[in-house]
Amino acid sequence: MSNKTLIVCLHPYSNKGGATNKIFQLLNKIDQKELEIVYIYLKKNSKLKLNTNIKSIKLKSQRTLFSIFEIRKILLTFERRNFKKKIFISNQNYSNILVYFLLKNFENYKSILIERNHLDELYYYETIKDFFKKFLIKILMKLTYKYSHKLIGNSKKLSKDLSKFVKKKVDTIYSPTNFKQLIQISKKYKPKNILNKRSKIRLLSVSRFSKRKDLITLLKAFKVINEKYHNIELILIGYGSELNKIRKYIETHNLKSKEIRYATSETTRMTIIRPPPPLPSFLRDLVMLP
Repeated sequence: MSNKTLIVCLHPYSNKGGATNKIFQLLNKIDQKELEIVYIYLKKNSKLKLNTNIKSIKLKSQRTLFSIFEIRKILLTFERRNFKKKIFISNQNYSNILVYFLLKNFENYKSILIERNHLDELYYYETIKDFFKKFLIKILMKLTYKYSHKLIGNSKKLSKDLSKFVKKKVDTIYSPTNFKQLIQISKKYKPKNILNKRSKIRLLSVSRFSKRKDLITLLKAFKVINEKYHNIELILIGYGSELNKIRKYIETHNLKSKEIRYATSETTRMTIIRPPPPLPSFLRDLVMLP
């Protein structure tokens, strides 16, 4: 029997973001002397790189649901080989709900499901199609998550609520952060003009500027508050495809946005801060202002 442990990681949509950054950090930093790692995906950002000794497999299917037989075929290729342990990690709920079916009759695999999104997200929908999609995901989560060997959430609240929902223990593991490097970087980028205005009450939002984060709703709420309380500022920190939409909303509703890059800025009610590239991967998800 081999003294190596096989780790198969399924992360279908490997775009830039918290989930992808963290799983890449984990796989790239882990001691690989006694491991054989296989990374399976549908789509991946070309700028994201895995170590050369990690085998990356791109699925031919367009959707996770249609890739079940293709993934099982990949797993079958490792059935002919002996490993000390076999671990299957799924890092997105789109794939988590399929793991039970993927590993059916593969009894020697230990499954680890990582959940990063709170259940609340499944109760918000924009269309009838979106409603039924999320309704189906909730049903499959309830039916299949309990069969996993280990369930992991990235916050106590998420873990507690998920545990109640699926009736299984959920362990909490927080996203890794290099605090020493974080402090060093934070000293370089201090928007002093913001820090010096102590008469202001500041609301801080740190996230990607994506449709999923729904920052337009945040801006709508800020507009209502700002009409009554004029000493409040909203600071958005992040990057993403919705930046122009956010700018347009700010301009249309006279919120006087001034986009800055950790530099001096005139007095504003609404501030967008975009971190200057290149930025360390851990700061893409977490930015701290003293």
